[in-house]
Amino acid sequence: MPSCSVIICKNRSAVVNYKSHGVTYHLFPKDPNIKKQWISATGRAPDWWPLEKNAICSSHFDEICFQPLQKSRRLYEWALPTLKLRHVFAPALSNPESTRESKLESVVHNNETGSSIIEGEAMLRSVTHV
Repeated sequence: MPSCSVIICKNRSAVVNYKSHGVTYHLFPKDPNIKKQWISATGRAPDWWPLEKNAICSSHFDEICFQPLQKSRRLYEWALPTLKLRHVFAPALSNPESTRESKLESVVHNNETGSSIIEGEAMLRSVTHV
């Protein structure tokens, strides 16, 4: 069963699926240029590479990315995940004097749902205390 590869997304098809929430899961594209952009959107480590069954859920795509089909949801070949993404950039680990405020400024929101800053702060703590 697929789960969303976007690192901050908790969607799993066993719980959040088309029947229950209208969410579909889409495999990574074959086109290497588009695939690279999807990988970047996941927010995972630079050396992460999707396996054959890895997917991104429909929550991360704008409606214009979907082909108008009656019985299924299919993405256009050019579709890129752009919604509900958050990229965390680790502050310089050699600078222990960086303040909480400067760490929070490192969180860039691209999230239409307006998720709380607390989630971003927790992610920063895990990144800076490795």
